Amino acid sequence: MNMKKLQTMLDEEKWSISFMQSCDIQYFLDLDKQIGKIADDEIIEVKQLCDDHFEEKNQNSVIARYISGAVTFLTRPQEDSIAFLDLISSFAQVNRYDLVEYLCSLVLIVNESKPALRLLGECYENQKNEEKMYAVWERLIKVDYSETTLLKALADYKLKSDKQSEKEAGILYYKKLINRLIAKNDPMSIKESFPILIALIPDEFGYLIGVCERVATHVGKSYAVALLNILVTYHSENIDNKIVVYKKILEYSNDDIGARNNLVKSYKIKYKDHGRLSTCLHHSKLNDKYFKDVIRAIEDFETNIAFDKGTFIYQKSTNKIGRIKNINEKDVLIDFPDKKSKMSTDMAFKSLVALPKSHIWVLKSVVPHEKLAEKIKTDIPWALRILMSSNNDKASVKEMKNELSPSLLSTREVNAWVNAAKKELMSNPLFGVSTQEKDTFTLRSTPITFEEKQLNIFKGKKQFYSKVKVLREFILNNGDVESDSFLEMLAYFSNNITNSDGTSITLHNVSDTIISSYLLLQDLFVNYSMNFVKLPEGLPFTALYERVENVVECFKNIDDPELKKLFIEHVVEVDPFWEKTLMDLFPHYLTSFIPDTFRSNKKADSFSRVFKQSVENYRDKSQVFLYLYKNYTIKTWEKNGISSEQLLFTALSLLDYLLKLIENKKNVTENRKNVKVLMTKLFDEKAVFNYIEEGDEIKGKKAYALVDRLPLGKADLGKKIEVKHQLTKKYPNYDFNSKTSLAEEDVIPTGLFCLKETMEAKKAYLYNLQHVQLPEIAKEIGEARELGDLKENSEYKYAKEKQRMLNSQLITLNDEIERATVIDPATVTNEKVAYGTSVTLFDNKAKAEVTYKIMGAWEADPSNNVINRLAPLGSNLLNRKVGDNIKFTVNDTPFDFTVLKIEVAI
Repeated sequence: MNMKKLQTMLDEEKWSISFMQSCDIQYFLDLDKQIGKIADDEIIEVKQLCDDHFEEKNQNSVIARYISGAVTFLTRPQEDSIAFLDLISSFAQVNRYDLVEYLCSLVLIVNESKPALRLLGECYENQKNEEKMYAVWERLIKVDYSETTLLKALADYKLKSDKQSEKEAGILYYKKLINRLIAKNDPMSIKESFPILIALIPDEFGYLIGVCERVATHVGKSYAVALLNILVTYHSENIDNKIVVYKKILEYSNDDIGARNNLVKSYKIKYKDHGRLSTCLHHSKLNDKYFKDVIRAIEDFETNIAFDKGTFIYQKSTNKIGRIKNINEKDVLIDFPDKKSKMSTDMAFKSLVALPKSHIWVLKSVVPHEKLAEKIKTDIPWALRILMSSNNDKASVKEMKNELSPSLLSTREVNAWVNAAKKELMSNPLFGVSTQEKDTFTLRSTPITFEEKQLNIFKGKKQFYSKVKVLREFILNNGDVESDSFLEMLAYFSNNITNSDGTSITLHNVSDTIISSYLLLQDLFVNYSMNFVKLPEGLPFTALYERVENVVECFKNIDDPELKKLFIEHVVEVDPFWEKTLMDLFPHYLTSFIPDTFRSNKKADSFSRVFKQSVENYRDKSQVFLYLYKNYTIKTWEKNGISSEQLLFTALSLLDYLLKLIENKKNVTENRKNVKVLMTKLFDEKAVFNYIEEGDEIKGKKAYALVDRLPLGKADLGKKIEVKHQLTKKYPNYDFNSKTSLAEEDVIPTGLFCLKETMEAKKAYLYNLQHVQLPEIAKEIGEARELGDLKENSEYKYAKEKQRMLNSQLITLNDEIERATVIDPATVTNEKVAYGTSVTLFDNKAKAEVTYKIMGAWEADPSNNVINRLAPLGSNLLNRKVGDNIKFTVNDTPFDFTVLKIEVAI
């Protein structure tokens, strides 16, 4: 379908209510056939034509809206098409629910579109298809994180089911509902839903307290107090839980007399048999309403109440364990293993630490060692709980090991115990990971959730990209992205680019972590539909990119493949010199993504330069060459200007170079991997043997010269014998003892050759770039910066783009100069075709003579028959002599020449 036909279809389209009511699915299938005929280079133009027609001429056009949406699905599947959604709404208005369902399904194949899901859900609701409606709502609430009304309805629906799995889903949805209501700052709805949640999970006291804490942080302390007062009514029989609730209320509202009185009542019930209850209450002033520091009063009471007759204690000065035999207002009498001791009550509170009966030190002092050791070895969860609870509910593996050995377990026993304990620590939800102390585990009062555990792991990671990896694993494992744990992870990244008021931070030199934070958050917002992710207003990628000092270094430091892809995509959008930039980035992201990007943007020819550079500079660009050699066919190399001979000789030369590096103990592990790749391609996959088989004796000599000099190890020496065998088989009179040797430039057509005057001209231009043009552009950037508002500053943008282009030229030219070889004209002869010669050929196909001058890349001028010795034509002519017949193919074009004359041309 061409533009003219489309315009005709749009102009002739007749819209009416009756058409909307009679239209069927086949109509859209016919349109799909027309869309399939659109040429790739016209697809954007087609969409624009349809959008203009829809917006300016006919807002009811079915064709325009359908085709515009279809093109959007093809080109930007993550985006919603307003035109297409409008079309669906139009059919919904005339009750064509069959078409609503069909069109929504087309959208949802490529994108979990919130508007499309909502339209589909309403469609099923109008049809009274409850099962399908709730199924769609379930999809909708997974992508629309602000939706609460449907979430509550869905939760209630699930809870009515007889299936336990459905009821559990309903509970999960109520938890999500509370999280969303907190995020929306909707205290009234929270208060309505909280009692329902308590009734559903009365035993999850720790979780419910956590909800109150989040409300206090994000909504307000007074609202949290209201929820706590509701919660305490459900736990009237659990005195410990009541104490926790009343303490939490007083934390948020110090002057709450009711909570204070209820806390005192609860303490009296809990410690009714404690001999010092009245004294502890009196000394702490907890029941004195005029003592305002209620938090301190609680701390004093709980410290003092721990001391009672029969309490085990630890004396810090003597490192002894004892037990209180008697205690009164003045004195404390303590039984130590070797003697009794008496001290004042005040001194006891300062010098003694009360220990619970389950403390490991108490157990060591009262339980026979053999019995305790056996319990520790056979009941590892119990042992871990004892050890951690004895150390403020946390301990490192090293601390636990030292506690057990040698006092209870031998070295062999404790090592076996540690191995088993590590597995238990990682799998048991009652053990968490400390975020404050390295290699330290914590004991939890409630099982740790997946979300909490991931957050702890996230906090324990010191490297930025390790944190990115944890966040990705969180999403991959379907962690709750609305949980506080996930939001805390997000805050780490948003703080890199956003101030507390939502504005962007002041930017100077943008680092890889800043740009990665931006890309990650934008990706979550756009591609994961996380509309709660906040990006700073007025901060486009361009603003960050312009402030990157060194784009290649920045990209190199991005240690995450997905972020590298996003970076590349954005560079293509904002960098006018993106082709050069991506070629510079390619060595640091050796995948098909960058070549595919060139291809999808119809710039595949530009990428051919990468192939040429990898051959010309195979030592410095060995990784690039190896990647391309391993992943692209000979046909592709030839298409990019590298002959099969040039490719083979470069691979053999690189193999020789890497083997010598290994001999010299340089980067041995990496080089051995690369050698293995080359050996496989060259010998196991028969590249060398095929070249000899298909070529003449001169080519065979070249190949053997390179293979023979390879410093192969004993295991690979057989490769040389195989090559010899093939040459003997093809050329029975082949003389392996010939003293004739081939110079490297004869055998390996790589490297950059030039004349002295060419080199001097290039050095002069390099000097001008470095000392004239770049200082001038730096001055221009400074002046443009002073104009302010860099986002709208065209002078600044132009200067930065020019600076990037000049820096790129500087790097490339400097690299070329370093590896270039100046050729002395006196060394050039007419014995064979080489640099600096002119060769006259007879074209056996065209039946005509043609003359070429062979020079280097800098001096080549193909329009005047001055060709680069490394170009496909030049490399096939190198080393030929008068009388040689040369047959070869370049880009599927066969050539057949006879050498008539060779002359010195410089």
